[in-house]
This record gives sequence, structure tokens and C-alpha cells, in this order.
Amino acid sequence: MTPGTHRPHRRPGHTTSSRRLLSALVAAGAVLATLAGTTPVGAATTSGPATATAAASTAGWSVEQDEGAGTVTMCGERYCAVLDVDGGAVVRSLTVDGHEQLDHARGLHSSLTADGGEVTSLELAADPEVAVDGATVEVRFTTELAAESWTFAVSADALDFTLRRTYAADTSLIEQGTPALTFADGAVEQIRWPGDGGNFPVGGHLVDSYQESWLAGGDNLDTNIRTSKEQVSFDLLSATTETALTVTGRTARDGVDSGRATELWRSGEDAGAVLNAAVATAAGGLRYAGPNPLGYGYQTTKDGSPVFQPVPVTAGQVDEVTLELGVADHEDYYDLGELEGVDEDALSAAVNDYARWMMQDVDKGASTEQPQLQSEVPPLEMHWIGQLLELFPEAGSIGAFQAGLEDIRDHLIEPSGRVICCYPGFGSTWGHDYGDQVSGYALGVAKAYELSGDGDWLASMEQSVDRALDHLVTRWTEPATRFVRNVKPDLSEADYDNDYWESSTGEFNGYTTVLLYDALTRWAELEREVLGDEARAGELTALADTIRTHFNRDVADGGFWSPETNTFLYGTGNQDALYLPVNAAVLKTDITDRDRMLAIVRAIEAHNAEHNHDLHPMNVRDLYVEDAIARTAGKGGENGGWYGAPDGDYYAGLPLLDDPQVLQTAVASFLLRYQADGFHGATAWDRDNPLSSTASGVWFPTTVMPAWGLYHYGYGLQPEHDRLVLAPYLTDAMSGSSVHYTWRQVPLTVTYADPLSYQISVRGELPTPVTVRWQNQTPGEEYRVLLGPGRARTVTADAAGTVEAELPAGSRGPLWARCLTCTAPETADPSGSGPAVEDYDADGAPLRSDGYDQVGMRVAVGPHPVEVTSLGRFKAEGNEDVHRVKIVDVEGRIVASAAVDLSGRPDADGFVSAALSEPVTLRPGLYYVVSSETRGGDAWHDAGGTVTAGDGVTVLGAVSGRDFAVAAEGATAFGPVTFGYRQVGDEEPWIQALAEPRSVRARSGEEITFDVTVWGQAADGVDGTVAARLPAGWSAEPVPFTVPTEGEPASVTVPVTVRVAPDAPTADVPLAFTATGPDGLTSSRTVTVSVANLLYDFDDGTTQGWQGGPGVVSVRAVPSTANGPGVPYAGSHLLEFDGGPMIGADPRTISVEPAEPLDLSAASTVYAHVNSWGAWPLTPDSYEVTVTLHSGTESISATTEYEANVWNRATVDVSGWEHRDEVTRIDVTYVVNVDGENYRLYFDLDSVGYDT
Repeated sequence: MTPGTHRPHRRPGHTTSSRRLLSALVAAGAVLATLAGTTPVGAATTSGPATATAAASTAGWSVEQDEGAGTVTMCGERYCAVLDVDGGAVVRSLTVDGHEQLDHARGLHSSLTADGGEVTSLELAADPEVAVDGATVEVRFTTELAAESWTFAVSADALDFTLRRTYAADTSLIEQGTPALTFADGAVEQIRWPGDGGNFPVGGHLVDSYQESWLAGGDNLDTNIRTSKEQVSFDLLSATTETALTVTGRTARDGVDSGRATELWRSGEDAGAVLNAAVATAAGGLRYAGPNPLGYGYQTTKDGSPVFQPVPVTAGQVDEVTLELGVADHEDYYDLGELEGVDEDALSAAVNDYARWMMQDVDKGASTEQPQLQSEVPPLEMHWIGQLLELFPEAGSIGAFQAGLEDIRDHLIEPSGRVICCYPGFGSTWGHDYGDQVSGYALGVAKAYELSGDGDWLASMEQSVDRALDHLVTRWTEPATRFVRNVKPDLSEADYDNDYWESSTGEFNGYTTVLLYDALTRWAELEREVLGDEARAGELTALADTIRTHFNRDVADGGFWSPETNTFLYGTGNQDALYLPVNAAVLKTDITDRDRMLAIVRAIEAHNAEHNHDLHPMNVRDLYVEDAIARTAGKGGENGGWYGAPDGDYYAGLPLLDDPQVLQTAVASFLLRYQADGFHGATAWDRDNPLSSTASGVWFPTTVMPAWGLYHYGYGLQPEHDRLVLAPYLTDAMSGSSVHYTWRQVPLTVTYADPLSYQISVRGELPTPVTVRWQNQTPGEEYRVLLGPGRARTVTADAAGTVEAELPAGSRGPLWARCLTCTAPETADPSGSGPAVEDYDADGAPLRSDGYDQVGMRVAVGPHPVEVTSLGRFKAEGNEDVHRVKIVDVEGRIVASAAVDLSGRPDADGFVSAALSEPVTLRPGLYYVVSSETRGGDAWHDAGGTVTAGDGVTVLGAVSGRDFAVAAEGATAFGPVTFGYRQVGDEEPWIQALAEPRSVRARSGEEITFDVTVWGQAADGVDGTVAARLPAGWSAEPVPFTVPTEGEPASVTVPVTVRVAPDAPTADVPLAFTATGPDGLTSSRTVTVSVANLLYDFDDGTTQGWQGGPGVVSVRAVPSTANGPGVPYAGSHLLEFDGGPMIGADPRTISVEPAEPLDLSAASTVYAHVNSWGAWPLTPDSYEVTVTLHSGTESISATTEYEANVWNRATVDVSGWEHRDEVTRIDVTYVVNVDGENYRLYFDLDSVGYDT
């Protein structure tokens, strides 16, 4: 079954167990008894007051009318509804499994708004007529706008509600509720849309806490958001109450184009911030209020106004809507199967709550950048959309995806074949001529065919894909190599152009070239094998072959391969930065050979380990500055941050390692991060601070692409045009998993008995062959394979070491696929190993789960080296998540890592452990053993408990964070965590130097004192000296030390004072402290001194006295920017001000007057870091900033041109200004040279200081 697809409503007597049926009846009966004073269903019905009439059925429903109270209570097995007809007509209560769904004040009612105002059924001039006949309840009333009849049909499993409305006169309906529903506070957390397979997250802790600009309640309430779908069937889900209310709608306008829709919005706080839904219909079709007739860009309004234009109705016109209100099992919407070694609940939520959010409507496809809010179909995203659809390939979601692709075909492809972006009905908006628009579209079409197998549909798309590919090849590739050219070859970090990531520079683009290769090869295959055009297939294959030949050449020879980093370059003008998007795209194709792919994966994994990253960031090295480290979230995260899409793509290379522990651990890290905030509130994150957002969007469904990576490359479910490939790559800890999947509308369940044995259960027949592949075997060797119910056969592994066999189309399950003689991935031999933590006393260590962090302990290994064979974490009561546990050395490099599944049984000491793929040797010294935890996840013990360590291991204290700050010293730990090990080799004396602070800001000429701690272990005390390696002009005296080790790990801390050179320029300066002891013992520790003579940094979160001049709307200190650069130039905050509405080159100034004049006698240059963002789509000729220093009536200034969306350094040379010793005011004036009116910009300032 597709992940999260719910099953049809169960009929009476067919619930999952008699216990569930009994509990449902009791719950329904209790509600009925409370609300209507009746006996529970199934008991004898007694007479009530004379005004009450009751009807009940042995089929599990009941109806009771209380004329005195003006109510009718209607109940089924798992629901009860109370209709109030006392002075109005409204269903005030609807309980599902005992939980209230509707707001008591407004509930389910009808409403109309015309020029004269709103008319609702909540208050009527006269009581409505009510008739109860068995299981049917009819209500009739008249308002000044229409006559309405409501019919309720009560059954055991559903309540059918039909609203029939006859209009009294010609009028225009500004808004309508046909009907309207107002939900109880907190009742609805997710809204599933069966028509397109989509989902709206609208409540719950994560949404209410972190999701801005949407339908969240709580602190993020936004009553200006109003959104819609052209659907009237939806399912209302709550994880908190585990309820599922199904709403299946049909209307008299179902056959009309855009004939009906549902709008949703939140009421204001005075109304309880409740969620509202209203059905609207139109005989002539609904028309969007925005200027795009197709609705793209206008499915959501941001000012609270209706989504649709007023609807004309005529006298005597009849509208009719039926909503079937049913009850389903909440768990069925999240049923992935039974997964081992993976946090199933978190994975299901990521897929079903978040990934499904990309679906925009049955006729509007899907997108990734704030879908529904932006409502676009960017062609360059379609390959990712198709990949995520593999997680829920239902008929509705595939059909909606195809509809979006058709809109690209019909509205975004010019006759020349040029593909524009991104709103059908609007023409080009952004991304014009980006090199991946065509390829993304072609790959999306190919994926839609793979998932549907609809040859007629593919044929209808053929001409558009061919035309687009021809345009790209002819217009934007170099004839000799077919490399894709950059639109803007001189792109800088301040620019956004050329491809989706908008960061490639130089003549040619590696990322778009790889995507073109992928599109050419995939489309050639379809032309040859499905569309029957062999000649066209040959043309495309020849183009792809040309790319492959030249792409693989070394950079020095005109290609993209870097022998230095063993990765492919992004743009020919970019730095060699191991850029993830281009290399992940390579790994999904055959553009290079297996050896190079393996080299790529090893290089990126080593880079990740070196920097202690649990997720795979875009890059660490800067894309533009030679030999520089990229800002952790530069350029909206595109240069240095973390995005989920390329991380998921990168999983394509992990099977090459023949170590599935790497994939399982990556999945664990991804799901722990998801649980921290549900990925709500941002589109990208800081690589070193993964909870810090770095880009302007506030949701981004492709962030959960690692879930696709798990399904496609872990569970090995890989759709192709004519078959489903099953190529699992799982650890033994994931054995026993049963995974539901849907292949071309046929439900499958694959059970992975072990890494080499699988069972496929099929509901029906296989619609295509299933090719089973066992990877990483010996090329050319013969293997025995048992397939289906047949006998074993012999299969020879191909040149890549893949053993392959096929289950034919039409096969019925269960089907077995076993490789009897294949070799499974190895794990470390645990023989002779013991636990690092032999005993744990939790007394004094309360449980907590209040942060997303890595927590654990610092340990000393020695005097012998040790071999680590496993990693583990203590299992507290209720623990069941999967955690990444790792060992990190003192330089911050990961040396061992594993995924530990706490749903498993703990050992006698209370720990659950996971075997490493191979033993890891730790030389004597200091290490950190930590577990990745998430807020609201599994609880772990605070420091304060007592840890008893094994021989050769000493626990030195509890640590947390990326800097492994010691929270408590001694034999205590967070968690705690452990590892399995055995001592090996001879005793080795050792010392290790640590220094604090690791980074510090200092002025020129300033003295800084560092605490250098020398740890060591030797038979006797260790004497030595700490010396500093410094730049010219800096100074520090060597300091002696004595470590009182006496055979056990011990330490001593000595202060080392460093004097910064008086003329040290502004720069980040590395210093090294080296501890040298006897017999060649030595250890060094590097720290960074940021030399900056700062006057204003805003890191206290205030404006530090800066104020806005004319036109400035507001000035504030903020931790990030909505657009580039995303983060402060340095520190934690920057100063930002709103320039307000601007006309032409309209200057904006901010100023500061220090309390005491500034003495800048030592200054040669005063600098400020500036930026601005906004004004899009206007294109300024230039940006200018003028920095002016005042001393009384005297002043000096300088003007600097700058670029938007990136930090720029503006300077004033004051070396010859005689008044610099008494500066009384500083002005910073920004000018945007643009010919436009009523545009609006935001301006940024940070790190104002001087050089000596």
C-alpha cells in the first residue's frame, strides 16, 4: 500500500477487532447519553419527555429529536452529531470516537454574503421546519436570499448531509458557505486531499510553534491567509486525538470546469482562532479573484479576502451539495508497514504530513517553494516532484502531477521550444533560460510515465519535450562538448541566476549539463522503447555520449572532473568546493564510471566526517573565494547551507560503499532533525546550526527528499519505464521490515527477511515485471538465486557486481526472491569486546528531551589503543526512536558512527547497541561519545548520574553541542552512551592539548589570555612546555606545565597570554598552541582570533543607538535576513531597517550619535558591512552607500557601489582626517538607482569598525 493511503470506510461488523467496535459503541453511546439523555446504542430505548421522539436501529445508528430543546441527535457507531434548530439551523456538535470536531458557536451551517451583507443559518427569523422519519432528518427554512432544505441520512458508519438551496432573486454572491464548517479549537491538525493526494498541515505543536504565513494556530496565527482547492472531499486528521473525520463531497456542479471548491481560513483571536472551511459552487465555474485566470499564484490570498470572484446566481437557480461525514482509523493514513531500524512514526509524518504538501490541486500539479502559497509549477523542479511522488503514487497524485506538466506544455513552452517559468497564465517571471528548466521538465514527464504507464499521455507530451530539448541543445550548449552554458557567466555571490541553485559561475555549468545528460538518456529510452522513434533515440543518445566524453575530462583538460577533490566542479568559474547538487545529480546517472562515483561518495563522506555534519550540506569550501570556508548559510543557504533535495539525491551513491550502516545512520539523522520543528518555517538551514533558517521561504516539501532516498536506494523500490526494480540496500538491523508500496495502482508489500531475502505480497497481479538486484557481489562470479515459487537458478554477476533476476508481469504473490550464495555486508566481530560503560546509576539524573543536540560524554582512552565494535545508548522508559551515536575526536572529526534503534531490547546494563560495519581503532587520547537527540523525542538522562567505565576507558564528564561543552566533570554523562571495545596493542603514553576559547574577537594591540589544558597519561608525571605559533608582530611567552598523571588520565591548565600586533589588520587569524613533553610527546591545538576593531556589532540584540532618518519605517536588530545573505556578517545579529515605499533613487539614512565622542586616532580606515534586499522584479542599475563621519561641523565621507543580497564592505579613509579623534556622529546612506515607483527595500548594516 502506498505510504499513508487510507483504506475505505469499514462496514458494520468489519472493524479491525471486536474490542475496537465495542469501544466505539460505548464512546458513541456515552456522547449520546450526555447530549440527548438517551440510553447508549444497543441498550433498550426508553421513553423520554413527551416532546422527545427517538428511533434506533440494530444496524448501529440512532436518531432522537428533543422538540423542547430544539435539537436532533444523530449517532452512528463512531460518531454523534447534534443539530440545533432553536432559532437557527446549525450542527453544533460532531464527535468522532468521543472527540469534538466542531466549534459550538458556528459548527456546520450555511452562509451567503451579497451586497446587503452576510446571511447565515445561525440566526433565522423563524424556527426551521423539522421532520424526522426513521434515519432521515429534513430541515427547511427561508432567508431573504434563498430557500434551503437540509437532509440528513443517518447510518452506522456515516452521516450524509445534503444542502439544497433555491435562490430568491438574481444576485451576486461575494462569499458562500454551501455549507460552512467551523472546527473546534485544536480538533484538526492535518487535512488530506484525496483528489490530488495532497495534505495541509494546519495544527499540532510543530505547526503552531514554527509555521508562519499559513493556517497555523497558536503563536503563528495569521488571519490574513485564505486558501482553496477545487475539491470538496477531504479528510480531517488529528494525531493528538488519533481521529480521522472523512468528508466526501459531491455537488450539482461537479461536471462544470472549476464548478466547486473549498476555502479555508483562520478566524481572529476574538473568535478563538478557529479553523474554517466553506464550500463554494458556481453554475458557470468559479473565477479566481487574482488576475491569472488559471489560478496559479492566486490559490491563496494574503489579506483575508476571498479567493474567488463574486458568483452570479439567478432567481430560481438551485444549488445542491452533499457531504458524507464518515469516520476512519487515523493509523491508516500513516501506515507504511512495519519498519525496523527506522523511526517509522517520524518517517510517516515527514512523508504524509510534509511531502504531500507539495500537491496544489487536481489541475495545478505540485511545486516545492511554498506550494499553495506561491502556487506555481517551475519546470526545473519537476524531476524532484516526480521523485517524491514515488512515496505516494496514487491515481490522484499522479493525475495532478500530469495536469501540472500539461500546463507547462500548454502555457510555459514557447513555439521555439524555450521553456519559461513559472506561473502558467502569466508568462515568464523568474528563472528565464535557466539551464535546468528543460531538463527538469523532460525528467518530470519521464517520471510521470514511469509511475502511470500511460502511453497515450506520454505521446501527448512527446512533441513538447522534443521541442524543448532541441531548443536547449541548439541555443544553450557548446557544439563540441554539449556543455550547457551559463546565462550569466560572470555571476557573483550577490547574483541569482543560471540554474535552480543560482550560484554557478563561469562559461559552463556542471549541474545543468548533468541534468541534460540525464534527460537525454531517459528520453532516448522512451523514444526507442515506448514511442517507437529509433532515429530520434539515436540523435539523443549521440548528444549524451558527447557530453559524457568531455564531462569526464579533468578540469585542466576542459572537463569537470577534479582530481584534487575527487568530485565534479559546479561551474567552470566556481571554486573546487565538492558542491553537493552537481555530484548528487551525477550519482543518479551513468555519466561517469563506478570507480569515480565511489570516489565521489568517499570524498563527500570524509568531508562530512571532518566537519562533524550529521546531514550533507551543499558545501563547506566557498564557491567563489579561493581557499576559503563558505559562510555556514551564505546566499540563502545555496553556498554553504543545508537543503534536503540534494541530500536525498546523494543517497544514490551510498550503495557503492557496501556499508548500509551509512545510509541507515543518514536516515536517522534526517528524521531526528525533522522531529525538531517538522521543517516548518524555512526552506534551508545553517549547516552548523541546523535549527537556524537561512532562506526566505517558510516551507519546502523537497526538504524531505532523504525519505525518497531511503525508499529508492534503501528499500530499493525503483520505478522504470517498463518494470519495477527491487534493489535493496539494508543493514541487518533493518531486517524484518515490511514496506507497503503501490506500483501502477497495484498494492504491494515487500518484506525484507534479511539483507538478501525478500518476499513480495501482491494484491492482484504484477502489472509489469519486477527485476530483483543484489548489489556489491563479485563481478563475473556465479550465484544461486531462488525466485518466485520456482527452483533455484544460477546467475552470473555483471561487471558492476550486480546479480539480477526477474519476476514476470502477471505473477501473483507471495513471491520470494533469495540469493542463496550472495555475501551480505559485513559487521564488526564483537568477540572479546566489553562495554565502555559497565554500570550506570541514574540517581540524581532526571530525564529530559528539551533540545535538538548531540549529547554524551568525554572519555580518555588509554594506556592501550582500543578497537571499537559497536555504539550504544541507554534506553530510558518509553524510548523507541532511532538515534545516531558517534565517536568524535578532539578536532571535531567523526571517527565512528551508527544508528541505534531504541525500540530494541536493552542489554543487562540497560543499553541498546548497534554493530559497526568494521572495527575502528582509537589511539590513546581524548574522544567525545555522543548521541543525536531531538526536542520532544526520546527522553535521556541529564548529568548527575554515575557512570562506571571499563578497563582502559575513563569517563571525564558530560558534554553537549557541536563544541562539546563540558557541563559536568567526573564520572557522569548525558544519555548516557556507550561503546563496545577491546584493548589492543602496547601501552602508549600520550598528551593532548585543548585551548579555550576556540575563537575570540580582539582589537589590534589587545592582549588575550587563553586557557591551555594539557591532558596526558603516562607512568609518571609529564613535564613540558606550551608554546604559541604566531604571525609576525604577535607575541606570547612559552609556559611550562606538569601533568600529574601517575598512570591515570589527568590534566593541568595553564594560561597563555597573546598580544595582538598593534597594526594587525582585520582578518581571521589562526593560532596554534603546541604542548611538548618528553620522548617526543607533542600535541597542538588551533584557535582563531578575529581581529576586528568593532564599534557596533548589534550582537546584544539592540540597535545600539542607531536611528532611522526620513522615510525609514523601522530599525531593529535581527538574527537573519529574509533574502541573501541570510545571516549576519559576523556574530549573532545585524541591524535591519525597512526603507518603506520608495520612488526612483530615493536615499535612506540611518545614524548613530555615541554618548561620548569616538576617539579613532589609531584608525586608518573606517568600515561598515552593508546589504539590501527587495525591489524584485525591478532591476537597479546600481546600489550605492555613503558612509559619513562627523566631528561637530566637520565631516568626511566616501561612497561605495555595492551588490544586493550579499555583504559588502564600505570604507572611508580617515588616515589624513585631523578630526578623527572626536567623532560625534556616523551616517550610512543607501541609494538604489532604479527607475520605479512604490518599490520597497530592506537595508542591512553589520560590523561597523576600523582598521589601524
